[in-house]
Amino acid sequence: MKKIIEPLYRISVNFMIYGCLLLGLLLFLCGFLCTCYARDMDSQQVLTAPDNPFLGILGLGISLAVAALLYHW
Repeated sequence: MKKIIEPLYRISVNFMIYGCLLLGLLLFLCGFLCTCYARDMDSQQVLTAPDNPFLGILGLGISLAVAALLYHW
């Protein structure tokens, strides 16, 4: 019984780790590449528009630099 449980446990843990990593990466990319907004709140229609990826990379770089400085300090 132990020979069956351990590989099944290892497979399920790896599935959860890589599944959550993939989902997090997908959510990050969607949030990084497009924005949701509403023009007016009367219709409450949510629209999407593409973002400028260079500004996102700039903001990400600044955030990582600040985090690295705080970690070093």
